Amino acid sequence: MSAASQDQRLKRATVGGDRTTAGGSSPEAVAAELRDLVHQAAGGVAGKTVAAQVRQAARHLGYPAESWRVREAWYGRGGGWSAAAVDDLRGRFTAWRKYEAAVTATGSSSLAQRVGEIRRLLTELERQIAGLEAEVAGMHGRGSSSDA
Repeated sequence: MSAASQDQRLKRATVGGDRTTAGGSSPEAVAAELRDLVHQAAGGVAGKTVAAQVRQAARHLGYPAESWRVREAWYGRGGGWSAAAVDDLRGRFTAWRKYEAAVTATGSSSLAQRVGEIRRLLTELERQIAGLEAEVAGMHGRGSSSDA
């Protein structure tokens, strides 16, 4: 195939829609970015198979578990995607990060509230134990004085 034929083929392939390379990023750079996003979405899961990590990334990003897009991005093969597909994955990643941040913030707040509640309960329990100890000591004191 001549260089002119290849050029025409490439032009026909990209005329149908905005391509990721239109913004100046190389396909390799876009593929690397998508790979990094998908790997981050999988989370740090040591010991899981690659397939399990890809499924987890898909779930986090709101794709079906067996999404071909996530799998292709995982292996760094997303450089030829349309700009709309790239923006969709970026948007899903951003939404997932916001959700994770909100869950973490809520979890920390909830944890602090639980610690406060447990401390309050422990204080109440200590008060009750002190009352029972005083009651037991009073029973022993009456019992020993009546035995004498």
